[in-house]
Amino acid sequence: MYYHKEVLKQLMPIELSGVFLKDLELEGKQLDIALYNVEKLKEQIFPDTADIFLDYIRVYDIEVNQQDTIQTIREKIITKMNERGSLRKEYYINLAKKNGYTITIQELRPFMCGWDYAGCEILAYETIFIFRVYIHNQETYYFRAGESCAGERLLYFKENEEIEKIINDLKPAHTYVQYIYIGG
Repeated sequence: MYYHKEVLKQLMPIELSGVFLKDLELEGKQLDIALYNVEKLKEQIFPDTADIFLDYIRVYDIEVNQQDTIQTIREKIITKMNERGSLRKEYYINLAKKNGYTITIQELRPFMCGWDYAGCEILAYETIFIFRVYIHNQETYYFRAGESCAGERLLYFKENEEIEKIINDLKPAHTYVQYIYIGG
């Protein structure tokens, strides 16, 4: 607890009493409250000591569920702050592995004489800005006679928006990512 009342008393040239003393107590109490609020505000600067997360959630575009606790929200914020995008394939592969996914990345390049051969994909120069991300071990459902009905897809897989969101948030802005799901 702070005692600004005592400090204010020492600043006065004479001893105060009565109504003036009560005014001094009120002023001291207001200064105590202001100092307390400043200390609480300083705690909000860093997410590991903060308890109000609205700005962090907005700035870092974090999805929060109703069942998330303060600790899980804090952990999401700190994880997002520590993430930095990269141009290296290994960065994204390790990031996916940390989140429980197995991926491989193919960097596309244009067809070049002397390097490529018959049967290679013929791609334009702009393909240097395209990555193909193969997401492995995804649950796939095939159309089966007797189990499926007319109008259903021949192949269905659950798109995993979580890994796509992570990669899209951190990839360079000028790149395009194609996602290809491979069943397990």
